[in-house]
Amino acid sequence: MKNKIIGSYLMLIPALIFFIAFSYYPFIHAIIISFYESNIATGDHPVFNGLGNYATVLHEPLFWKSFINNIVFAAGTVPTGVGLGLLFAVMVHNRVRFTTLYRTMLFYPHILPMIAAANIWLFLLNPDIGLIRQVMGWFHKQSWDPLGDVHAAMPSLMIITLWKEAGFFMLLYLAGLQQLPREIYEAARLDGASPWRIFWRITLPLLGPTTLFVSVIALVNSLQSVDQIYILTNGGPNNATISLLYYIYKAAFQNWDIGMASTLTVILAVILSCIMMLNYFVFDKKVHYN
Repeated sequence: MKNKIIGSYLMLIPALIFFIAFSYYPFIHAIIISFYESNIATGDHPVFNGLGNYATVLHEPLFWKSFINNIVFAAGTVPTGVGLGLLFAVMVHNRVRFTTLYRTMLFYPHILPMIAAANIWLFLLNPDIGLIRQVMGWFHKQSWDPLGDVHAAMPSLMIITLWKEAGFFMLLYLAGLQQLPREIYEAARLDGASPWRIFWRITLPLLGPTTLFVSVIALVNSLQSVDQIYILTNGGPNNATISLLYYIYKAAFQNWDIGMASTLTVILAVILSCIMMLNYFVFDKKVHYN
């Protein structure tokens, strides 16, 4: 028995090595570099400046702009995405004709890599040759570029993200729905409960753990959004769609300011850690499987 336990731990070593090399070590290195002025473009050696980078970030308007954009993006995509996932799951949960087709159609966007999906939408929204140009041409209207509009760029990114992720949330809710005990539903129908009352009083509470799980995933994804921003807007127009992760990308790979990028990475990691702790210590105790 002891040999089996030792063998099991030995089999974990290769995965542990990769995890340390590509997760723990880079993050620890980022924490260390965040206390230095380090710019690859100048070729100078890193200079220790303590909390100087953090003070600079907190007084940087672009940081607060990207932070607010992330909050707006999360507020627009998380509740809507969770609601759409639940709605789609309930719709296709019952065995009706073409259920498999509906599930495939709703889940298919999630299969596409975000880079490919963003390029599809970039073509559709192209003000010169895109679908929106063709539709507006039918009504003899002037072409409109939503990705170049300060007020429409963020809502456009939200719609594209929801189109991409709602099918994945649907799949998670379907797994939750299929685990619910049928006896409760049969008893509720015998008592004369309406479908809406059954959903509100039985289905929704029992799906509490699933809803929490989906909500956390949606929130973390909203804070890590960068692919669609890079392809569709580059953070514009006028920084209207810049996010924290895209700000990190700009600092590291456009300005080559590794010290500032590391500082931003640590700040984002702290935000994500706070979300995880809030989930574990607060929300997780408010939902029950039984």
